[in-house]
Amino acid sequence: MSGVSGAATVTYDDIWRGLTATSPMGVASTTTWHSNKDLAVATDSSTGQRSTTIYDPDTDRVTDTYGPAPAVCFQTSGRPVANPVATAGCGITPPHTASQYDGTLTGLQADYFTNTRNLAGVSHPGVSGERFAGVSPLVRGVR
Repeated sequence: MSGVSGAATVTYDDIWRGLTATSPMGVASTTTWHSNKDLAVATDSSTGQRSTTIYDPDTDRVTDTYGPAPAVCFQTSGRPVANPVATAGCGITPPHTASQYDGTLTGLQADYFTNTRNLAGVSHPGVSGERFAGVSPLVRGVR
């Protein structure tokens, strides 16, 4: 293929986080990292496209991802501008994926089983957290 030669190149910062990557064809991307955490917050391509990642400030879990879309579609926070469709150079609503962790969690979920030898069958009906005579609790998981 004409115009393609060499190898891919990658640059890193002083703590080995990838900053730039360039393919042999010259397609490049740049990753922006959180100022004091090991969290990638944006990736920009040499074609002017940007993808961003928003994290929960307490847990550092991903809550939202946006893009790819033209870089002008985004605020410095990583979220889209107020009206991206009307923004010059943007013209689209950036794709969005939201993640929710334990969104409807109101506490631990416990199920009670009368057959404690092999924990088979249907759990004992009753109010969560209430103990019944001769029934052992088994915490099946968090809902």
